[in-house]
Amino acid sequence: MPELAELGESSYRELVVDPYRLIYRIERTVVRVHVVIDGRRDVRQVLSERSSRPEEQS
Repeated sequence: MPELAELGESSYRELVVDPYRLIYRIERTVVRVHVVIDGRRDVRQVLSERSSRPEEQS
C-alpha cells in the first residue's frame, strides 16, 4: 500500500475490489481488517483521521 509504505509501514496488506480498498494485517492465524475505504476518497486523509481516533475494541 503506497500511502503506508511512504511512512515505512510494511506490515499491512491491501486488497482492491474497485472502487474499494480493504486494508488488513495478518497476525499469526488471524486476519484483522483495519479499514474498507472507497478508493475514490483521499486515502491519506482517511488514514490520518482514523489514526487520530482511539482504537476500537473488538
